Amino acid sequence: MRYYPRWRNLLLLVVILTGLFSLLFLNVRDINLPLIAIDDAVDCDSIKKDFQGRIDINENMRDFGLTLYDQYGKIIVDEKLYFRPNLNCLDQEDRQLWEFIKSKLLQLPRQDQPLFIAQPIVKNDQTRDIIDLVYGGPTKVPRGGFYLEAGSLDGELQSVTLELEIEFGWKGLLVEANPQEFRSGLETNRNAIMVNTCLGLKQHPHFSHFNFFPSSRTGEGKGAMPGLSVEDDLSNTMEMQCLPVYSILAAIGNPKINIFVLDVEGAEFHILRTIPWSKVDIEILTVETNLVGRVIPGGSQEEVREYMESVGYIWFPHREKEHQNDMFVRKDIVKKYRVSGIYRAKTIL
Repeated sequence: MRYYPRWRNLLLLVVILTGLFSLLFLNVRDINLPLIAIDDAVDCDSIKKDFQGRIDINENMRDFGLTLYDQYGKIIVDEKLYFRPNLNCLDQEDRQLWEFIKSKLLQLPRQDQPLFIAQPIVKNDQTRDIIDLVYGGPTKVPRGGFYLEAGSLDGELQSVTLELEIEFGWKGLLVEANPQEFRSGLETNRNAIMVNTCLGLKQHPHFSHFNFFPSSRTGEGKGAMPGLSVEDDLSNTMEMQCLPVYSILAAIGNPKINIFVLDVEGAEFHILRTIPWSKVDIEILTVETNLVGRVIPGGSQEEVREYMESVGYIWFPHREKEHQNDMFVRKDIVKKYRVSGIYRAKTIL
């Protein structure tokens, strides 16, 4: 794949990164957040269905304007958000939900244009661990693989999958809840389907609050990136309609996922528990686990490890000292590549 970096020297790189971080951590005065009530519940049993058993998902739909500014007062996002309460009545395995996602939410790459990145590719530690510790080196990485990266930011900064796309011809699915980061991601033209949504914590769509300001998040969650929030102070949050990850996968044909990157600032355990594992083909996961139970109640880093082992995966630590992320490799993939990890290897019975 051809790509055209815009950087020319180290000084320009520093300027670019500074700009990206300044945009990421916006000041509260720079966002016009729509005030949306969290009690948008509907009586699903009373909703009328047609002769095919389908509901009118646009009934009771509301829209709100969202405007985001950068630190210089320039508008960077100015769009309408649509909230469909009836959508929350559809189970994650309902084909009407799949069709809605496919027709309304998926952004496809522009095949007539190249990948366009703003900075040199930086080797990501999680990516290197997968290449080295799971596959056994670059020469053994499968070509033409498929990734899913949730919490993909702008598709470039700190991306775990970008190297796999450029060096090994992978394509995939990028999911990002933050509208600003999502718009930036579209500009890169990654070889990926992109979706601007939060991943659901339930097995059906639901409303949840998204916190744009990580510094305001409570307790040990301080320092986290923007993400879902259940804290009492909702002044810095905006309500979003989250979708189950399984429904999104089904909407694109439920492909084999060679690598699933899940980095959503504390909601990982709840999201993993929504997945019907017997109906998906996910080989390897790298999951941020250090914030589980700290930002959103429920679960812990150890509980994530135990849960993933209960659904057929083996836990391998990353080589990082902070123990922020964990790798989970499905048992048949452990055998296929003879994965032993670096700190811990578990006997496969």
